[in-house]
Order: sequence, then structure tokens, then C-alpha cells
Amino acid sequence: MKKQLITFDLKKINITAIVMFAVPYAIAETLRFTVFTERLWHVVWWDIILLIAGYVFLLAAHEGLHALAMIMCGAKPSSIRFGVIPKQFMLYCTTDTPLSARKYAFVLVLPGIVTGLIPLALATVFLNFPYVILFAALFSGAGGDAVMFMSVCRLKPSALVIDHPEAPAYYVLYPENELPDDFVEVTEEQERELRERMKGKKS
Repeated sequence: MKKQLITFDLKKINITAIVMFAVPYAIAETLRFTVFTERLWHVVWWDIILLIAGYVFLLAAHEGLHALAMIMCGAKPSSIRFGVIPKQFMLYCTTDTPLSARKYAFVLVLPGIVTGLIPLALATVFLNFPYVILFAALFSGAGGDAVMFMSVCRLKPSALVIDHPEAPAYYVLYPENELPDDFVEVTEEQERELRERMKGKKS
């Protein structure tokens, strides 16, 4: 099997994250002042502490859900690894187990739905707008997952994919007799450039 590395522009990921925060927050604010016509911003210091603690806990839960999805899709727990990329303020969960594109898409999308989208909708419906901010922030934290998800969805569902161990990127595996016309085999130079980008040494 030969590997092709698929990488993503960090600026695009950041822009996607901003949009994923701004759009649901704007919708919630519009509903607050038009449909619900209430200003429920009675936030005290204890609420702020709870929001910060909740954010930290749910960030960890986000990565835990990636791991759970990987296990559900056939990865062994021993193949799963957690880490942090300090320069990019990113936590990550990865596995070296090859997954089908369909399963990898599930791994990517599950945490954003469970820790972001669903509670964000509930916070809006139940008029808890401080928590709208919390869950909008968590939803935006899935910006990299969203960009990768849209890319993976363009692959054949049965295509084999391996998560990159250190970056928001992945490899597509191809049999040597089934290489697509645009196939470019991954090189050490590509890997080095990607590592430098993640360390903030290269734009």
C-alpha cells in the first residue's frame, strides 16, 4: 500500500472555527431579542467559574469522544494516543489503525455534535445564554474536525485512511495497482514541513 498525505491550511481551520462560533451565537442572540424577548444575562462570579471548569472538562471529553469513536470503529485502545500542540493551542487524539473513510468521518464528527451542537441547541431553547457562549466555543473547537470531515466525505466510503499522529491531517492508502491520476506519495520533506508548520516555524 502507498500513502498520500492530505494536509490542511491552518488559517482555513481558524476561519472555520470563528464561523462555527459566530453563526450559532448570532442565531441565539437574534432569538433572544426577537422570539424570546428576554435578557437572561444574570451571571455571577460562580457562574464564570462553572463555565471555565465546564469548558476545560468538555475539551477533555471532546478528545475522549474521538477515542471512543475510534474504538467503536475497530481501533484497539492500545493504538490510541493523546497529546497537545502548544504552539497551536490544540489537543489531539490519534490512532495508527487504518479506518475506512466512512468510519474516519464518524470519528471526526462525533465530538463536535455531542459536546457542541446538541448542547448548544438545548442551551438556546432553554434560554441559558451564558451556556450558549460555552457550547458555541466548544462547537468552534471542532473547526479542524469539520474541515477534515468535508475532505474525507469526498473520498470513496471504503477508502482506507490513517490519522496523522501530530497534525490535523491524514493519509489515504492506495493499493499499488489502484493509484489515482493525482496520486503523490508522501515524502519525508512533506512530513518535515508539516511538523515545522505545527511548531509555528513555517506559515
